[in-house]
Amino acid sequence: MTIFNFGSNNVNFSVSIDENIDNWLIVKDEKYRPDRGVFVLEKFKDDFPEIIVDSIDRVYSLCSRSSALNEWLAKVNLSYALIQNEPTFYRDKIEASRYNLVNEELLKNNSILSNKAKEELELAADYRSKMDKIKLKYSKIEYKSKEARVISMNTTELPLTLQLAIENYTPASDDSPNRRSYARELLINYKLSLLNVIKENPEVNIDIIIKDSYVK
Repeated sequence: MTIFNFGSNNVNFSVSIDENIDNWLIVKDEKYRPDRGVFVLEKFKDDFPEIIVDSIDRVYSLCSRSSALNEWLAKVNLSYALIQNEPTFYRDKIEASRYNLVNEELLKNNSILSNKAKEELELAADYRSKMDKIKLKYSKIEYKSKEARVISMNTTELPLTLQLAIENYTPASDDSPNRRSYARELLINYKLSLLNVIKENPEVNIDIIIKDSYVK
């Protein structure tokens, strides 16, 4: 099935796609090299089996909401960059004498992109480390009580299960609370639960409880 025709300056070509999806080149290629979205989604399911997600968009949304997932995503992207190779179906369009040169250039570029990903990961890790130091510094000043620490929390510190609940929330009607209101309601109830923990066990290390809950 032809979907695009081009003709200009003595150059003519068309773009066609097989009507049978099973014959698509990308479908065949994915049997041995998944795209980035598939790779990240499968990795998320392996690393967080208790968190049920239905799409890669949901994973990316969770990563944008949760500070705990930022470093995880950076590492997964680096892993993908290291295994990424150019699909072999281009070989038929390039003379064998040239393909080795082309392949060398592709490998060189992949190496450059891999180094770029490594530097980005190092920068992200350094940023996270500095942010943790800043958070620790001001936690000593601002949170003299466990209760103040809890009440000062924002939605980025919610557990993944609650983050997913926010992502999946759909107002039942026009009069129903929107997603932002739903997120605030969950956050408030989460804080109340933590305050109950503190009330029942005044010696508890609430920071450890919060941190351990991030990926639950």
